[in-house]
Amino acid sequence: MAELILGAIMDVLFQKLASGDLLKLARSEGIHSQLDKWNNTLLQIQALLVDAANKHITDRAIDFWLRNLQDLAYQIDDILDDLATEAIRRKLNKDSHASSSTNTGKLRKLIPGCCTNFTPHTIVYGHKMSSKLDKITTKLHTLFDQKHNLGLDVNVKRPNRRNRRLEETSLVDVSKVMGREGDKEALLHRLLWNEACNQNVSIVSVVGLGGIGKTTLAKLVYNEKRVKDHFELRAWVCVSEEFDVFNISKAIFQAVAGTNQEFANLDLLHV
Repeated sequence: MAELILGAIMDVLFQKLASGDLLKLARSEGIHSQLDKWNNTLLQIQALLVDAANKHITDRAIDFWLRNLQDLAYQIDDILDDLATEAIRRKLNKDSHASSSTNTGKLRKLIPGCCTNFTPHTIVYGHKMSSKLDKITTKLHTLFDQKHNLGLDVNVKRPNRRNRRLEETSLVDVSKVMGREGDKEALLHRLLWNEACNQNVSIVSVVGLGGIGKTTLAKLVYNEKRVKDHFELRAWVCVSEEFDVFNISKAIFQAVAGTNQEFANLDLLHV
């Protein structure tokens, strides 16, 4: 889930980094090149998210890296908001001075414009912000450099959703799954709860965005000893994006009956 949140946060960061008022302030404070480097590094990190999304469920180090990156993204967002607020404050202050009395305006013309920009507030603000930017830059580069040790690749592409989904088996390596114990117990409670049901079939759905581990969670529950002891029959059937009722029904029958019987049509299969 962290990589999905990160993707949304980064889109916001790129929009803020491209703000005209923020860029104007950055040039006046001499931090434009530093923010430009942030933008380039974030673009490179964004390219790693596809590979990280595929690996973080079974790799604790990558999951930890994503969480650290998410925390840093929030810190960057706070700083950009701070800069945007300062840009608005200076703009309003400039407009206020522009609308002052005529005599004040004549006096200000005698003072070089460069001198009016360096007020006690701007000097203190610039020093404080420069320190924050340096710390963020160091953290950003450190996280990006960790891609080598984590084995993250920028060239991994998102799967084409139009391609046929690969069939999943029920096998799962429990030792490589982290952070799903709470979800598993919640799902087991729904499955094994002896609540009266007036229907022959009850359904428990696992919903969510792609890549967050729904299938892995289903595998964990399917192979749980308590589930094996509770249900007389179990069957694992993978439903692809092409929903074929006949083939799915046939797969369920073969899994339960243990035979590979052929059926001419769906009616014979259901009867």
